[in-house]
Amino acid sequence: MCISKEGEKFILDLKVYLLLGRKSEEEVNEFIEEAEQHLILGEKEGKSVKDIFGDSPEKYAKSVEAELPYDKKGILSLGFIFIIGLTSWIFLSELDYGPYKSSVLEIIGVPLIFVVYISFIILLAKKFAFKNTKFNISIYIISVLEIAALVAVGLVGQKMEQIELFSEPTVSIIIFVLILVSIIIAITKKTTAPIFPFIINIPKVLYYFFGINLGNLDTVALLIGVGLMFIALKMETNSSPKTN
Repeated sequence: MCISKEGEKFILDLKVYLLLGRKSEEEVNEFIEEAEQHLILGEKEGKSVKDIFGDSPEKYAKSVEAELPYDKKGILSLGFIFIIGLTSWIFLSELDYGPYKSSVLEIIGVPLIFVVYISFIILLAKKFAFKNTKFNISIYIISVLEIAALVAVGLVGQKMEQIELFSEPTVSIIIFVLILVSIIIAITKKTTAPIFPFIINIPKVLYYFFGINLGNLDTVALLIGVGLMFIALKMETNSSPKTN
């Protein structure tokens, strides 16, 4: 017997909530499997999710979270992946087909904006784990604010003195290292997410590796990359094991 749509949503929200609580992924997966079996048995008897797990999903999730141990190794691993991903996004987005140049404002402001933005997403994802509407509205608002902040920093930064940080050969080496590390992460974590920055910025990658200048296709590459990103994430979500 398959889990109902309501049950699937509850299990997914519960898993996200527990993982965002820095719990061991292995422990979380084991608990989720048990919760799925418990849910199946309950639904066979005609019970709803609330009948099985209580009227408050948040309260139940908090009680489970308190029982599971923190995953220090997982936190360090996630932190490393976060740094590599953030570095790739920022570094590639700042490149302009030549030496890496930037203003002091952009060097400090852009990473800070991304860190604040991602931190808010993580906090909101946990706070509204069982309230999709509030989560979607919150994400829309902070995304608009993030874009506005990046545009403002970019416009002001362009008028400031540009400092050359890396020559073209050095930029090529940095991109190669980032790609290599991202591919290793993608393979070990079984996700395509780490390579998205390079797909979206493929014209820049081609320029620094092979000297091919396709700068006029930046917008096209961005649109295609975003489309592929959503398709890949959707496929990964659909391929996740489901209990029958």
